[in-house]
Amino acid sequence: MKRLHTESLPQPGDHRVHSAALCWGAGVGPAGFRKLVACCGSAGAVLDADASDLQHADPRLSREQIELITGLAGRLDEFARRISLLEQSGVQVLTVDDAGYPGGFRALRNPPPIVCLRGGLAPQDRHTVAVVGTRRPAHSEIVRTERMVRALARAGIAVVSGLAIGIDGAAHRAALSAGGHTIAVLGSGIQQIYPSQHVELASTVAQTGGVLSELAPDCRVSVAALITRNRLIAALGALTVVVASDQRGGSLVTAREAHRLGKPVATFADELGYPARAGNHMLLQHGAVAMDDDNPDELCQLVHHTAASQSLQVRSIETQPDHLQMTLFAPPHIL
Repeated sequence: MKRLHTESLPQPGDHRVHSAALCWGAGVGPAGFRKLVACCGSAGAVLDADASDLQHADPRLSREQIELITGLAGRLDEFARRISLLEQSGVQVLTVDDAGYPGGFRALRNPPPIVCLRGGLAPQDRHTVAVVGTRRPAHSEIVRTERMVRALARAGIAVVSGLAIGIDGAAHRAALSAGGHTIAVLGSGIQQIYPSQHVELASTVAQTGGVLSELAPDCRVSVAALITRNRLIAALGALTVVVASDQRGGSLVTAREAHRLGKPVATFADELGYPARAGNHMLLQHGAVAMDDDNPDELCQLVHHTAASQSLQVRSIETQPDHLQMTLFAPPHIL
């Protein structure tokens, strides 16, 4: 084990240390972090605030959270050491104030206050497609994914997905095999790769692309984290392609988040001659762009156009009846 030199440690006054203390130490989420910083002025000022100031800044804070936050000032060396150890292992720790922070996240109403990144995000990542789909694809759906992603890679377009079993994994592997760039967004901490079957895949992705997490490094996967990370996948893509989704799939959450960001959603009208999955069918009903298997280059053109202008509009899902919104975007069973 490498000896940790004190002079290499981030200083307790480092803004990353403050953000890590709040998010990893007190469990403050993006919305709460935004409220606290807006009221106090900075993450460091939040740590200096007393209990009454914190309660005023965010009335939803529990007594336990307030006690945790007010006790963090004496633990800053602990978080500085954690960041240093992560950096020694090849993980960048980035906040919204850092140049390397993923630009797409800044468009979110509540961007992650702090992210861990293994690998890197190349400048070409502004031309990126989010590719998502079912964890239980048919062979033909895997073939469709591989063909589409290879076309994207040839066009210099990166692919972002969620490292899940099924379509996600197929998209990452196809991008790698074609010499393309791919990004994996985790629903777990950077030191707790999920699923375990994809630990090696995550390592390979990080060699030429990036593996990202907004969670504490040692945080284990949860259904809630898998759902909320979908907004990050959508934020990184110029558009989102749902290859195949059933009626209650996490891919539909990604589609909803893409729409909220004003980004197009695309899907396939059928499964190579078979009826479309229920999720695909609903997306098409609500205004998603219909993809053509025989013309993968059309997607590349759409990506470049969208990344350049973001002017392509998808018909508003919010205008649909409430019962359709609930059906389309009900929280999925993904574990």
